[in-house]
Amino acid sequence: MKVKTARARAFAALIAAAAWSGLALQMYLLVHSFIADGAGALAGVWRFFAFFTLLTNIIVAVVTTLVALGRAVGAQTLTATGSYIALAGITYHFILSGTWNPHGLSLIADRINHYVTPILYTLFWIACVGKGAHRWTDVIGWLGYPTFYLFYAMGRGALDGFYAYFFIDLPKLGIAGVAVNAAGMFVGYIAIAAMFVAIDRGMGALRRLPA
Repeated sequence: MKVKTARARAFAALIAAAAWSGLALQMYLLVHSFIADGAGALAGVWRFFAFFTLLTNIIVAVVTTLVALGRAVGAQTLTATGSYIALAGITYHFILSGTWNPHGLSLIADRINHYVTPILYTLFWIACVGKGAHRWTDVIGWLGYPTFYLFYAMGRGALDGFYAYFFIDLPKLGIAGVAVNAAGMFVGYIAIAAMFVAIDRGMGALRRLPA
């Protein structure tokens, strides 16, 4: 699917600029912090790639950059990306935002990565991406990325002892606790993804009605 209008491509360019800026700022902050602690720049880079939100913002940045450049991006990719970044934003707002209190540049990075990019991309998907392309079963295929992240995060934790989120902290929660939390997150994701499919199908049906 190619997003053709100049306005849509400009919107995508705006999102790409915001996403890349937020990612770059967060990378700088982590690397600077780890250097200051004596752990080195590579440790900061390694930590950067631990977080679902940052990895998902990278996906958004790449997808919107391609759209801004006029490249064709599949409807499955565009909508799945929307469901992933929505999951990141919603989870952060309702579960994680109270676990820390960022200030200064950290606050700016926090707001871009957890609010600005998710909201802008969701608006872009609603306003600029063609509708009526999805089936309910598409949600099953979209589960691949969250599933990959879970195993990736657990594998990283086993290597270096750092678990990116408290609800998958295996040493503290045990296998049963992590399994329950992961199941809850997957249920939440399925609900979000199903909402995207419902909007897609509903808007697609409305656009097919005779004028």
